[in-house]
Amino acid sequence: MDSQVARVTDSIMSGPNKPTVVACKEIKNDLLNTTKDVYLWVDITGLKFIDQSNAKVQWHSEFNEITAWAVELDYFKVKIVGKKSKVKERTFLTGYGKAHDLKSALEEQVKLYLQQPDLTEHLRNVAVGLSVGTQVSRATLQLVEPFGSGQFVDVSSAAGSRRLFSTSVSASSSHPPPFPSSTST
Repeated sequence: MDSQVARVTDSIMSGPNKPTVVACKEIKNDLLNTTKDVYLWVDITGLKFIDQSNAKVQWHSEFNEITAWAVELDYFKVKIVGKKSKVKERTFLTGYGKAHDLKSALEEQVKLYLQQPDLTEHLRNVAVGLSVGTQVSRATLQLVEPFGSGQFVDVSSAAGSRRLFSTSVSASSSHPPPFPSSTST
């Protein structure tokens, strides 16, 4: 099956129905050495998981399929009802700040979904259609900050105190620095 390419313009990425999109690593089997580079995309239609290698939507969960979400240090965790009504927890290494961005985006969209169903339906009708198998344009995904930028928690600090690391990636760099330099917050 030929996949269609979603044409998402810069105006959609910055307009009133702007999605929250985070580059991250999915953690498989609770092992940091078993990861997959992905994007998490939160918008009025739900949560999408986009494979970075081919820019295709791998799965999409509507809000009524998401049972819980949480931030734990640098990780964003979400529980989703899947096949045969089985709940599956998925864990993503995002960095502390971006985990909170995803959490806030989900809370905002779910609140809108529950409290203003007419507005939600209107926004869904004008939202970019990203169904499973749809390829997101590379130009759109280039607008997303790369994995490794933002704040990460330093859990190795003395006496159990935690510090946040801030990182930045220059526009000319295709890879984030190997480990961020520390800044206390």
